Amino acid sequence: MLNIVSLLSPVYITLLWAIVLLTNSYRKSTPKIVLGVFMSTAFLLYLSHFFYFTQQFAVYRYFDSIYILCNLSVYPLYHIYVRILTVDPEISIRKHLKYLFIPIFIFSLSLVGHFILSKDETDFYISNVLTGKTNGTGILLYMKILFISARVIFFAQIVFYLIINFKLIKRNNDRLMEFYSNTENRQLNWVQFFNISFAATSFASIILAILGRNVFLNSEFLLLIPSSIFSVLLFSIGLLGNKQKTEKTFQNHVPLTHESEKLHITFDSQTAILQGRIIDIFEREMIYKTPDLNIWDLCGRLNTNRTYVSRLINTIYGQNFNQFVNSYRIKHVKVLVESKQKYNNEQLAELSGFGSVNSLYRAFQAIEGVSLSKFRSQKNIHE
Repeated sequence: MLNIVSLLSPVYITLLWAIVLLTNSYRKSTPKIVLGVFMSTAFLLYLSHFFYFTQQFAVYRYFDSIYILCNLSVYPLYHIYVRILTVDPEISIRKHLKYLFIPIFIFSLSLVGHFILSKDETDFYISNVLTGKTNGTGILLYMKILFISARVIFFAQIVFYLIINFKLIKRNNDRLMEFYSNTENRQLNWVQFFNISFAATSFASIILAILGRNVFLNSEFLLLIPSSIFSVLLFSIGLLGNKQKTEKTFQNHVPLTHESEKLHITFDSQTAILQGRIIDIFEREMIYKTPDLNIWDLCGRLNTNRTYVSRLINTIYGQNFNQFVNSYRIKHVKVLVESKQKYNNEQLAELSGFGSVNSLYRAFQAIEGVSLSKFRSQKNIHE
């Protein structure tokens, strides 16, 4: 019974999210479509698992090639999802199909093998070769080599996609700092967490799988561990992915190549005037109090382009836009703390333009080198 529950749990979870993400038309967006395809692929993968580990080999024979295709497609599809969230605003056959070339190729080779195998040979392959009881000869050996090759490719995928997804998400979060004053709801830290967790769990599964599929066939407990972890991860990915806002995302505003890196700032009278206007807008007009201030808002006031303003702030102040705005906000927070009126932290965050108290805490620690609570306690002592 435990065996059935552990195997069906990821099947139901992935099916649920596949249906929600692909049919929820009023909230549909490109990231949700890609994540829905990912969940559909994972559903077929875990359905294959179910038939194999419940030893329904008569049914599994029709899923063996599908299992290989889905197993080798989950990481490429997750990578495509990350790309859609970070650098690719739309699905592109030219850009994205290349990530699925190897899974489709290995799937085709597997289909050829199953087409050649007779029914009896297929049954023998599934019940004896796949379980490691024998390697077989001829076409059976071909299928065994193909299966091992798929395992090696899957292992390489984990390493490859873990690294490039990590870099994409980190670069996206870093670039957000150049253009937004509040990045809390825009950063993809939750995607980064699942990227790493997904890979760590897969590594653990591979280590167990090296022992052979027959180990899982004979142990309900061993099967429960990866199944439970993947169930929680997949449910969480589906939940957070479905909550992802469908509004225009960061990559629609800013191209992958950082344009400001190409621009050289010349320190002339025009630059000095622009710098003076920026200081005036921040110090006299206190634009930093705008809760969701972004660099386009500032550019609109200056009648100049984002690239020039971003580069100017980088060059003159040695800060990105986020750091520059938050430095003014923290100065304002310190003034409020030192005033006679007592403000709580929520009021400090609101009055200085921070999107949340947590954003205030992080910015204060980063800029002042001490926590806000310690700063407040020091002021109280001196008073």
